Amino acid sequence: HNQSVTIKVEPYPLTLRSPFGTSHSTTSERLNALITIQLNDFIGYGECGMPPKKPFVYLADYNDVQNYTESFIKTVDQFLDSDSLKNSPEKVFSYDPFETVGKNYFPTLRCPSTKEVPPIEVLRFLFYVLDNCPSRTEVWAKVAQHGFETAILDLWGKILQRTVLELIGFESDAKEVPAYYTVSYDKSKSMLKSLKFGLEKTNHLKIKLTGDYVRGIKRLKKILEEPPLDVQVKLTV
Repeated sequence: HNQSVTIKVEPYPLTLRSPFGTSHSTTSERLNALITIQLNDFIGYGECGMPPKKPFVYLADYNDVQNYTESFIKTVDQFLDSDSLKNSPEKVFSYDPFETVGKNYFPTLRCPSTKEVPPIEVLRFLFYVLDNCPSRTEVWAKVAQHGFETAILDLWGKILQRTVLELIGFESDAKEVPAYYTVSYDKSKSMLKSLKFGLEKTNHLKIKLTGDYVRGIKRLKKILEEPPLDVQVKLTV
Protein backbone atom coordinates (compact mmCIF):
# COMPACT_ATOMS: atom_id res chain seq x y z
CA HIS A 1 0.00 0.00 0.00
CA ASN A 2 1.25 3.46 -0.87
CA GLN A 3 1.56 5.49 2.33
CA SER A 4 3.11 8.96 2.65
CA VAL A 5 5.33 9.58 5.70
CA THR A 6 7.12 12.82 6.57
CA ILE A 7 9.46 13.12 9.57
CA LYS A 8 10.63 16.49 10.81
CA VAL A 9 12.53 17.81 13.83
CA GLU A 10 12.66 21.52 14.64
CA PRO A 11 13.71 23.77 17.52
CA TYR A 12 11.12 24.43 20.21
CA PRO A 13 12.61 27.22 22.36
CA LEU A 14 11.09 28.06 25.74
CA THR A 15 11.56 31.14 27.90
CA LEU A 16 10.80 30.03 31.44
CA ARG A 17 8.39 31.98 33.62
CA SER A 18 11.06 32.06 36.32
CA PRO A 19 14.61 30.66 36.52
CA PHE A 20 14.66 26.95 37.22
CA GLY A 21 17.38 26.05 39.70
CA THR A 22 18.58 22.75 41.13
CA SER A 23 21.63 21.78 43.17
CA HIS A 24 23.84 21.81 40.08
CA SER A 25 22.56 24.52 37.71
CA THR A 26 20.06 27.31 37.05
CA THR A 27 18.48 28.05 33.67
CA SER A 28 15.99 30.57 32.34
CA GLU A 29 15.74 29.29 28.77
CA ARG A 30 15.39 25.87 27.17
CA LEU A 31 15.98 24.72 23.62
CA ASN A 32 13.66 21.74 23.30
CA ALA A 33 12.98 19.78 20.13
CA LEU A 34 9.62 19.15 18.47
CA ILE A 35 9.33 15.94 16.46
CA THR A 36 6.57 15.81 13.87
CA ILE A 37 5.57 12.65 12.01
CA GLN A 38 2.92 13.02 9.33
CA LEU A 39 1.28 9.89 7.92
CA ASN A 40 -1.06 10.76 5.08
CA ASP A 41 -3.42 13.34 6.65
CA PHE A 42 -2.61 12.48 10.28
CA ILE A 43 0.06 14.28 12.33
CA GLY A 44 1.70 13.06 15.53
CA TYR A 45 3.83 15.20 17.83
CA GLY A 46 6.56 14.40 20.30
CA GLU A 47 8.50 16.88 22.43
CA CYS A 48 12.05 16.40 23.70
CA GLY A 49 12.53 18.42 26.89
CA MET A 50 16.20 19.23 27.42
CA PRO A 51 17.92 21.35 30.05
CA PRO A 52 21.36 22.62 28.95
CA LYS A 53 23.74 19.72 28.42
CA LYS A 54 25.80 18.83 31.48
CA PRO A 55 28.18 15.83 31.82
CA PHE A 56 26.76 12.96 33.91
CA VAL A 57 23.50 14.90 34.46
CA TYR A 58 21.80 16.06 31.25
CA LEU A 59 23.20 13.99 28.41
CA ALA A 60 21.56 15.35 25.27
CA ASP A 61 20.94 18.60 23.44
CA TYR A 62 19.21 19.68 20.24
CA ASN A 63 22.12 18.58 18.04
CA ASP A 64 21.86 15.07 19.49
CA VAL A 65 18.17 14.93 18.58
CA GLN A 66 19.04 16.00 15.04
CA ASN A 67 21.74 13.32 14.82
CA TYR A 68 19.35 10.65 16.06
CA THR A 69 16.71 11.74 13.55
CA GLU A 70 19.21 11.38 10.71
CA SER A 71 20.15 7.91 12.00
CA PHE A 72 16.47 6.95 12.27
CA ILE A 73 15.66 8.05 8.71
CA LYS A 74 18.76 6.26 7.39
CA THR A 75 17.62 3.08 9.14
CA VAL A 76 14.15 3.42 7.57
CA ASP A 77 15.73 3.60 4.11
CA GLN A 78 17.97 0.60 4.82
CA PHE A 79 15.05 -1.56 5.93
CA LEU A 80 12.92 -0.54 2.94
CA ASP A 81 15.72 -1.64 0.60
CA SER A 82 16.58 -4.84 2.48
CA ASP A 83 15.86 -8.35 1.24
CA SER A 84 14.54 -9.35 4.67
CA LEU A 85 11.67 -6.88 4.33
CA LYS A 86 10.84 -8.12 0.86
CA ASN A 87 11.00 -11.78 1.91
CA SER A 88 9.36 -11.50 5.35
CA PRO A 89 7.27 -8.31 5.49
CA GLU A 90 5.10 -9.69 8.30
CA LYS A 91 8.10 -9.54 10.68
CA VAL A 92 8.11 -5.76 10.33
CA PHE A 93 4.53 -4.77 9.53
CA SER A 94 3.12 -7.07 12.22
CA TYR A 95 5.72 -6.07 14.82
CA ASP A 96 4.56 -5.93 18.45
CA PRO A 97 6.46 -3.08 20.13
CA PHE A 98 4.78 -3.67 23.50
CA GLU A 99 5.88 -7.21 24.18
CA THR A 100 8.42 -6.14 26.83
CA VAL A 101 5.91 -4.20 28.98
CA GLY A 102 3.21 -5.54 31.30
CA LYS A 103 0.36 -7.31 29.54
CA ASN A 104 -2.18 -4.95 31.10
CA TYR A 105 -0.73 -2.10 29.05
CA PHE A 106 -1.62 -1.48 25.38
CA PRO A 107 -3.93 -4.52 25.34
CA THR A 108 -5.64 -3.71 22.05
CA LEU A 109 -2.43 -2.84 20.18
CA ARG A 110 -0.38 -5.92 21.03
CA CYS A 111 -1.59 -8.57 18.65
CA PRO A 112 -1.71 -7.37 15.06
CA SER A 113 -5.09 -7.95 13.48
CA THR A 114 -5.55 -9.15 9.94
CA LYS A 115 -8.06 -6.33 9.59
CA GLU A 116 -5.59 -3.57 10.45
CA VAL A 117 -5.66 -0.58 8.13
CA PRO A 118 -2.43 0.09 6.19
CA PRO A 119 -1.46 3.18 8.27
CA ILE A 120 -1.27 1.02 11.41
CA GLU A 121 1.14 -1.31 9.63
CA VAL A 122 3.33 1.72 8.96
CA LEU A 123 3.28 2.63 12.65
CA ARG A 124 4.38 -0.90 13.55
CA PHE A 125 7.18 -0.50 11.02
CA LEU A 126 8.26 2.80 12.59
CA PHE A 127 8.33 1.16 16.03
CA TYR A 128 10.40 -1.67 14.56
CA VAL A 129 12.90 0.89 13.27
CA LEU A 130 12.88 2.66 16.64
CA ASP A 131 13.79 -0.59 18.41
CA ASN A 132 16.48 -1.51 15.87
CA CYS A 133 18.10 1.84 15.07
CA PRO A 134 21.90 1.52 15.59
CA SER A 135 21.97 4.71 17.69
CA ARG A 136 19.46 3.35 20.20
CA THR A 137 22.19 2.23 22.64
CA GLU A 138 23.81 5.66 22.91
CA VAL A 139 23.03 7.57 26.11
CA TRP A 140 22.49 10.79 24.19
CA ALA A 141 19.83 9.11 22.04
CA LYS A 142 17.36 8.35 24.84
CA VAL A 143 15.60 11.71 24.85
CA ALA A 144 15.12 11.59 21.06
CA GLN A 145 13.79 8.02 21.27
CA HIS A 146 11.19 9.16 23.79
CA GLY A 147 10.14 11.99 21.47
CA PHE A 148 9.74 9.61 18.53
CA GLU A 149 7.80 7.13 20.65
CA THR A 150 5.41 9.86 21.77
CA ALA A 151 4.88 11.06 18.20
CA ILE A 152 4.13 7.54 16.95
CA LEU A 153 1.67 6.88 19.79
CA ASP A 154 0.03 10.25 19.15
CA LEU A 155 -0.41 9.23 15.51
CA TRP A 156 -1.78 5.83 16.49
CA GLY A 157 -4.38 7.41 18.74
CA LYS A 158 -5.46 9.92 16.12
CA ILE A 159 -5.90 7.24 13.46
CA LEU A 160 -8.02 5.12 15.82
CA GLN A 161 -9.72 8.22 17.32
CA ARG A 162 -8.62 7.27 20.83
CA THR A 163 -6.59 9.08 23.45
CA VAL A 164 -3.12 7.86 24.38
CA LEU A 165 -4.47 7.01 27.84
CA GLU A 166 -7.06 4.74 26.20
CA LEU A 167 -4.34 3.13 24.08
CA ILE A 168 -2.29 2.42 27.20
CA GLY A 169 -5.31 0.74 28.77
CA PHE A 170 -6.44 3.25 31.38
CA GLU A 171 -10.20 3.43 31.79
CA SER A 172 -11.91 6.72 31.03
CA ASP A 173 -13.18 6.83 34.61
CA ALA A 174 -9.76 6.10 36.10
CA LYS A 175 -9.05 7.64 39.50
CA GLU A 176 -7.63 11.12 39.29
CA VAL A 177 -4.13 11.65 40.62
CA PRO A 178 -2.70 14.96 41.83
CA ALA A 179 -0.54 17.06 39.54
CA TYR A 180 2.53 18.63 41.11
CA TYR A 181 3.94 22.07 40.41
CA THR A 182 7.69 22.36 40.93
CA VAL A 183 9.19 25.39 42.64
CA SER A 184 12.90 25.52 41.88
CA TYR A 185 15.62 26.77 44.20
CA ASP A 186 16.29 30.49 43.76
CA LYS A 187 16.19 33.74 45.71
CA SER A 188 13.39 33.89 48.27
CA LYS A 189 11.38 36.49 46.33
CA SER A 190 11.49 34.44 43.12
CA MET A 191 10.58 31.21 44.94
CA LEU A 192 7.64 32.93 46.65
CA LYS A 193 6.34 34.22 43.30
CA SER A 194 6.63 30.75 41.77
CA LEU A 195 4.97 29.13 44.78
CA LYS A 196 1.98 31.48 44.61
CA PHE A 197 1.57 30.76 40.91
CA GLY A 198 1.67 27.02 41.55
CA LEU A 199 -0.98 27.23 44.27
CA GLU A 200 -3.35 28.75 41.71
CA LYS A 201 -3.14 25.47 39.76
CA THR A 202 -2.79 22.75 42.39
CA ASN A 203 -2.47 22.14 46.12
CA HIS A 204 0.46 19.79 45.52
CA LEU A 205 3.87 21.39 45.28
CA LYS A 206 7.38 20.05 44.90
CA ILE A 207 10.11 22.43 46.07
CA LYS A 208 13.68 22.00 44.88
CA LEU A 209 16.50 22.61 47.37
CA THR A 210 20.27 22.29 47.13
CA GLY A 211 22.70 19.99 48.87
CA ASP A 212 22.90 22.50 51.71
CA TYR A 213 19.94 21.10 53.62
CA VAL A 214 20.06 23.54 56.58
CA ARG A 215 20.23 26.60 54.34
CA GLY A 216 17.39 25.27 52.19
CA ILE A 217 15.06 24.68 55.14
CA LYS A 218 15.78 28.18 56.49
CA ARG A 219 14.90 29.70 53.13
CA LEU A 220 11.76 27.60 52.88
CA LYS A 221 10.60 28.67 56.36
CA LYS A 222 11.23 32.30 55.48
CA ILE A 223 9.12 31.99 52.35
CA LEU A 224 6.25 30.35 54.20
CA GLU A 225 6.17 33.20 56.71
CA GLU A 226 5.56 35.77 53.99
CA PRO A 227 2.04 37.29 53.98
CA PRO A 228 -0.48 36.81 52.45
CA LEU A 229 0.63 33.22 51.97
CA ASP A 230 -1.85 31.24 54.05
CA VAL A 231 -0.97 27.59 53.53
CA GLN A 232 -0.15 24.56 55.60
CA VAL A 233 2.92 22.67 54.53
CA LYS A 234 4.05 19.19 55.45
CA LEU A 235 7.79 18.74 55.04
CA THR A 236 8.97 15.30 53.95
CA VAL A 237 12.72 14.73 54.16
